[in-house]
Amino acid sequence: MENKKILVHYHNGNPKLEHIGGKQKSNAIDLYLSEDVELEVGKFYLLDMGVSIKLPEGYKADLKPRSSTFKKYNLIQTNSVGLIDTNYSGVNDKWLMPVYVTPMQDDFLNMFVDFIENVNKLNIKEEHNNIKDFVKDNVKFRKIKINKGERLCQFEVFKVMDDFNIEQSDLSNEVNRNGFGSTGK
Repeated sequence: MENKKILVHYHNGNPKLEHIGGKQKSNAIDLYLSEDVELEVGKFYLLDMGVSIKLPEGYKADLKPRSSTFKKYNLIQTNSVGLIDTNYSGVNDKWLMPVYVTPMQDDFLNMFVDFIENVNKLNIKEEHNNIKDFVKDNVKFRKIKINKGERLCQFEVFKVMDDFNIEQSDLSNEVNRNGFGSTGK
């Protein structure tokens, strides 16, 4: 088997990429956050993973959150899996993790308490056109701080699928399993 090369350009002094614990213990390669960030709950962000990578021809990478990412930071990768093609390979093609910071039950409770406290202090009709503006101006979710160098996501490299001819068909000669979720009845 020939040795395939992954070429990496590191941004912001990010750590070198490696299999944590060696190839026998880790199928995926962790990526590191390239800067300190402060994220507001309920918002979307693109987090810079501090690398640009050239994959070998005929390969792709799947970018996925680490299993601890949600537990530690309430982050969900917005597209579940990021598919990175071979041609996304220039120095300015930084690998980013699209995330949404999910609110937790305590966030909603705190928001409600803030809302009630502010309603008691202000006259909504005089200072705001509508309740949405009032809430936007007076109720804030907490912020989450994540330090540079945190491992938030990982990637695996796979061969791309073979080239197929795609043809239209009514599939009338195929077995009908009765739709989505039909296994294991």
